Amino acid sequence: MRSGELRQRAIFQRPVRVVSGTGEETVTYQDDFQASVGIKGIRGVMVENARQVAPNSTHKIMLRFMKGRVLNETHRVLIGCNQYDVIHVDEIMLKGRYWEVHVKQRMGADGDKTSY
Repeated sequence: MRSGELRQRAIFQRPVRVVSGTGEETVTYQDDFQASVGIKGIRGVMVENARQVAPNSTHKIMLRFMKGRVLNETHRVLIGCNQYDVIHVDEIMLKGRYWEVHVKQRMGADGDKTSY
């Protein structure tokens, strides 16, 4: 992977549970880290390969591995106005070089710009 392919800026958020004064628990998201990523929609032959790993994924995100950072299925990704839920994280290309993240795009009031 060339560095020029990682031209989108993404914010990775982790869930935080907040308990209100009445004892009601809600989940909000807090920024965890930012990274330059490459994102591609899953189409054609990639769909069949992706179904074996993450059947519900709509996109694949590539980013450099970040030592000391944790990235897992609880995270959410923001790229521009779009939100993505992390479905599967795979470390590829000689351990510790890249993460391949399968994500599902959120639709609706919280997820796409058509609802604004």
